[in-house]
Amino acid sequence: MKFIPKLIPSSKKHKKFVVLEVGLGRVNIAIFEFTDDGPRFVGVGRRSFGATDTILDATLEATDALGAIVDELPRAAIVGVCGGRLAAVTTIAKYNRENTKKPVDKDELSSVLQKIAAQPKKDLKVFFSTVSGAKIDQAKVANPLGIKGEKAEISCFVAYKPPEELAVYDQVIEELEIKPLKIMPVGFAVSQMVATKLPSETLILRVGANQTEAAQLHEGHLVGITNFDVGGQELEFYNFAVEALLEKQDEKERSKAFWLYADSDNVDLVAVKKRIKEVDWAKKFNLSKEFEVTLAEGENNFGPADQGLLALSLQEVI
Repeated sequence: MKFIPKLIPSSKKHKKFVVLEVGLGRVNIAIFEFTDDGPRFVGVGRRSFGATDTILDATLEATDALGAIVDELPRAAIVGVCGGRLAAVTTIAKYNRENTKKPVDKDELSSVLQKIAAQPKKDLKVFFSTVSGAKIDQAKVANPLGIKGEKAEISCFVAYKPPEELAVYDQVIEELEIKPLKIMPVGFAVSQMVATKLPSETLILRVGANQTEAAQLHEGHLVGITNFDVGGQELEFYNFAVEALLEKQDEKERSKAFWLYADSDNVDLVAVKKRIKEVDWAKKFNLSKEFEVTLAEGENNFGPADQGLLALSLQEVI
């Protein structure tokens, strides 16, 4: 099974579905049941992994653990990945629409996305793309479908990974015999889940033992995801890595708040928060307001280390 960019979300719902989350150092595979009130958690299997070439074994072991709870693995699946080499950026496609009286439809958006996703990135392949927002005649809209107008600005979020990493995920999918409905960065799903609850310029940090994934919100929309090789076990270096990341941001889009969730239960988020708050980030970057640093809270029985699972399960609703 080959990875295909997800252009337009499917509206089809499945009674039971799998959520496979490949984190920074742990694989989670869970089953959810779709109900009128949203996805209901059924059970989960987990295993830690080291290098990329151990992901398959960890996934199979996690699936065995899940097998002790449930009898059968559904085929429909939402797959989320993070860590490794990941390039994820938002590109704004600006153009004048030929037929201003015709509403924007799926074909038009798919055409725009395909053109953006076709732009080459050295040694990387597209595995996910979607419209993350738009302006039609300068009016901001979350979803441009059905909107009429002349001047379009379509925000296209595109994620890339090396072919060798995608081959590992491809092998996992074939071994499990699941059918992915969506394959996406976990950071994208998490940002969709929490963006409206956070300051518009927030850096969402998924903290692992030895690595962190950072998803940047600008004006409440995800504009990029990047990784750095410092995690909760190397707190003496953590603020150096965060500072380097903030310095690379466009000054007009610079993050002004942090929201933290964990890659596993072994990460001490309170200690990470304490370390981040040791720096006066507002003073360092000449900003008037003090940076907020908040931690993910448990929601619907999902703790700080399961925010990725929860966010991915909600993708079956979207």
